[in-house]
Amino acid sequence: MPTNKRNPHTWLPLICALALVSLSACGFSNANATPTLGLEAISTYAAQTFAAKMAASAALTPTQAPSPAAPPSPFPTFAPAAPLPTISFSNPTPLSSGGTDCDKSAFIADVTIPDKTRLDPGQKFVKTWLVQNTGTCPWSTTYKLSFVDGSKMAGSDAFVPLEVPVGQQAQLSVKLEAPTSPGDYYGRWKMYNANDIPFGSILTVVIKVSPLATGTPP
Repeated sequence: MPTNKRNPHTWLPLICALALVSLSACGFSNANATPTLGLEAISTYAAQTFAAKMAASAALTPTQAPSPAAPPSPFPTFAPAAPLPTISFSNPTPLSSGGTDCDKSAFIADVTIPDKTRLDPGQKFVKTWLVQNTGTCPWSTTYKLSFVDGSKMAGSDAFVPLEVPVGQQAQLSVKLEAPTSPGDYYGRWKMYNANDIPFGSILTVVIKVSPLATGTPP
């Protein structure tokens, strides 16, 4: 009875042919395959690619000239200050009396009763001074000598007897009376103008009252 099994030797050539075709195919595929790169080679390639792109970008970008530096700002300019207002003064009207330069007097000398003259108690006397008009206004008969302080010695205001021009000298007198008690006494008098304003030098009278008074200085 015939059998269906084939002889193993009939399969051998077929198997070898298939193996040869497979090996040929594998060899062709390996010959055309791209070789696999290592990690170091990949890094080098990436770096070179990035550098090439940056160079191309720089070449395509137009070069701009640096902008000039801004000039330094000048100092701030201030508006000129407004000029000060001009103040005009009218010429003052010279005063007929009482002004700073109008009424002045200067003591020149004692004409009678020099200082420390000895007088009897209650003795009446006239004290006279020589004075000069050193102001810019003449002295009229409304000018006077008036008591200031000290011992009045029963004296009273004495008006200028005659007009005294500017720069002239005049003798001015007051009537006085020595105190009744012994001792040293003094009185001070001063010129007053027509407006009753004092001016000029102080005029003094200084006496010694004693029972042995002779009426002459010691």
